[in-house]
Amino acid sequence: VVARYDAGILYTDERVGAFLDWLAERGLLQDSLIVVTSDHGEEFLEHGRLGHQQLHLDPNLRVPLLFHGGGLRPRVIEDTVELMDVVPTVLEILGVPPLRDAVGRSLSPYWTAGHRPARGAYAEKGTMPGQQTLITDRYQLLEDRRTKEVVLYDLQADPGAQKDVSAEQPDVAARLAAELSARRADAAERLRSEGAADGPAARPMKEKVRRELEALGYLEPSS
Repeated sequence: VVARYDAGILYTDERVGAFLDWLAERGLLQDSLIVVTSDHGEEFLEHGRLGHQQLHLDPNLRVPLLFHGGGLRPRVIEDTVELMDVVPTVLEILGVPPLRDAVGRSLSPYWTAGHRPARGAYAEKGTMPGQQTLITDRYQLLEDRRTKEVVLYDLQADPGAQKDVSAEQPDVAARLAAELSARRADAAERLRSEGAADGPAARPMKEKVRRELEALGYLEPSS
């Protein structure tokens, strides 16, 4: 399985390289903004499973995010960010006005101002209620919305996220739980203000689509 995954990385590298060569041959590369990222990673038994069923855990959440062009100078940024930050960042680099209802933030202050304080990155697994998580540069908080169980990992001391330290660091767990709750409340308010309850999200999902999403790991299997 690992060899097949490595082969996929090699193939992707070759295809991206061929595309960049295609742009360069046509004199387009210097005027292009290239963004490379991924929707999720893969798990190789770090937490007992293969694939990307456990989308709330680090092996599946840690993905590449590279920007090239737009006058950006080479640098590496270690802060935790979110994929919903990509669109606001691209728009600002290109000088396009931001989207009125965008929920992400532009990451451009990292290279224009030198640094921007990171906020926790949010992710979830399955339909609501389910596993939700908030990750900072040091900690990861996991909350099971069904059982209300909270787990806290110190990723600096425990990169593999194996030891729950919520009992040892209750203040950190409480702070991150409050931030996670605030993120949920903000998302719910946005849905209410945009009338999403009456929009496409409220329409029943076709059974074929549901089975395909379950097979890919994007939905919990229906009971």
